[in-house]
Amino acid sequence: PLVCKGFNADFDGDQMAVHVPLSLEAQAEARLLMFSHMNLLSPAIGDPISVPTQDMLIGLYVLTSGNRRGICANRYNPCNRTNSKNERIADNNYKYTNEPFFCNSYDAIGAYRQKRIHLDSPLWLRWQLDQRVITSRETPIEVHYESLGTSHEIYGHYVIVRSIKKEVLCIYVRTTVGHISLYREIEEAIQGFCRAYSYGT
Repeated sequence: PLVCKGFNADFDGDQMAVHVPLSLEAQAEARLLMFSHMNLLSPAIGDPISVPTQDMLIGLYVLTSGNRRGICANRYNPCNRTNSKNERIADNNYKYTNEPFFCNSYDAIGAYRQKRIHLDSPLWLRWQLDQRVITSRETPIEVHYESLGTSHEIYGHYVIVRSIKKEVLCIYVRTTVGHISLYREIEEAIQGFCRAYSYGT
């Protein structure tokens, strides 16, 4: 999709000739001037050429569209559970621990490949302590206290586990496999750009 717009190409029967650069000058021109990643802006008017198209936006939406109800809806509306008589069970003790926990993104993606979870299944991913979690809520929704003195501060989409001395032990973020895959792709793209920029300078 990012290449077609630069050539004003669509899928209604357009034809395009293929030119093979033979000389070193022609090869250098093709690599430096004609590659799609080198033509991000239009040389005529300066508008962006490589912009996300409709199919790319739909793909990103499907990849990241999960259960957006958050903890509050899952906590107080317990997923319409039913018993053997097909009657709804009013389970007031539904907790966030009903969703799987993963220590890293590799375990979560591995579980998805083994078909243990779905692409939009909510899960809890252990977050690095040096990375900040941005939220619009300052106070937790509720706090669970364990017998050993540790506490679980439950926010809208993450949980902070604190020790008896109120030190942060770990942070779990509520996310999906789709969000994890998109985050990893963006991270790899940024790292590749940084490496290419460092080689160029």
